[in-house]
Amino acid sequence: MMLQFILFFSLVFILFIMRRFNIYTLKINDTFMLFTNFPRGHEDDEFIVNLLGKTKKKLNILFVVSIVLSLIVLLDYDWIMLVYYNLIVVYLVSANIIEYNAMKVIRQYKKDNNISTESSILTYDLKTSRDIEKKKIKLKAWIIPLVVQIVFLVAFFKNSEMFFVYILLLVAMSVSTILTGCFLGRKNTKVYSTDSDENLKINEESIIKVQQTLYAIYIMFIVLGFVVVYYSSKDVYKIFPIFSYIVLHTLAIILVIFKYQNKEKNLTAINSDLYNGDFFDPWGYYNPKDDRLMVEDISIKNGNITFNRAKLSGKILYALTAVLLIAIEFFMINLSLPKTYNVDNTPTTLTITESIYTTIIDKKSIEKVELIEDINKTDGVRLNGTSLKHNSYGKFSIKGIGNCDMYIHNDNPRAIWIKTKDNKNLVFNFPTVKETEKFYKNLR
Repeated sequence: MMLQFILFFSLVFILFIMRRFNIYTLKINDTFMLFTNFPRGHEDDEFIVNLLGKTKKKLNILFVVSIVLSLIVLLDYDWIMLVYYNLIVVYLVSANIIEYNAMKVIRQYKKDNNISTESSILTYDLKTSRDIEKKKIKLKAWIIPLVVQIVFLVAFFKNSEMFFVYILLLVAMSVSTILTGCFLGRKNTKVYSTDSDENLKINEESIIKVQQTLYAIYIMFIVLGFVVVYYSSKDVYKIFPIFSYIVLHTLAIILVIFKYQNKEKNLTAINSDLYNGDFFDPWGYYNPKDDRLMVEDISIKNGNITFNRAKLSGKILYALTAVLLIAIEFFMINLSLPKTYNVDNTPTTLTITESIYTTIIDKKSIEKVELIEDINKTDGVRLNGTSLKHNSYGKFSIKGIGNCDMYIHNDNPRAIWIKTKDNKNLVFNFPTVKETEKFYKNLR
């Protein structure tokens, strides 16, 4: 049941974050509203008020319906991950369609009423830009702690059963922090004041101090990671320490990003990063006259970088993104389908196959064969693979057995454990107790 609660609360959190961005597009942000370059002074127009009200109502209905449907993930069934993924995708696409339709209406209103936005002031502060560049944390400073982390993990925990899991999780969290820090470091300086000293101070607040905060969190969690791995290695089947570390690390990164976004929202630049044309939309950015591939999404100030779909490389990246989303959909469907493991028992080998995993045991190498009375009562963690209501398969680590290849029908408590002379473990069963016990007797 713990998995279902984790999925439910994470899904609600994701939906809440997406809704937050959706609602923000309905406010005039510098000169943008609904991804459209729109000057201040028209917020109280009756047409604008009605359009924004109707759009917000549609987004609220979509959010409420999505939250209600999220309760489905609390049920114990094999389609849980497919539902989880599709709820996120459907909400995202539906919200974008709602905003896109409203965007077309507001742009037509802008055109019909000859509302001009050709008023941005081109101002640059080269001194501030140079000073900010000098103070940014360079890539080398991010990479050195990561290298130290990897070296220490290998030196002290390479013999742990969960070594590869530890190093994968901790390094992945560190790399995600580095990427976030580098993204914040790539942010261009903006002109907020004609006073150069004041401009430098504001840019330091919105760029340097935020990046420094993230760097401090990065170092702190690298140190904390060693402590977590040390205690987790004492009992690899207690996942609470490593799980808590991942949650806290993720929340820390999110809080820094929110801090960055809140600073941005309270600042108004006077240089023309605020483009005169209407090139942004819910799907990203399209400007044939812009040679850049990656563009900061200033239409909603969410700190995101988006692709320029007008460039060939941008089109390719969007196509690859679509292919990836479709591939994940098919993967989730395959993951959710009932599994039947194919067992091929020959005089010399025992082969068990699933659509992704295959295990081959040479019978001459078998050292021990045991019948596990109730596999569901054993403590274990999944290294990779799948563990759903009716099936568990892939690479697992089980207390008293160690790392093993596992192919289990969860409705059947009986399981066969095979250990080979080269310390390879296989745990498997059949859909019924009778089939499992019969195969065990014949194998012995």
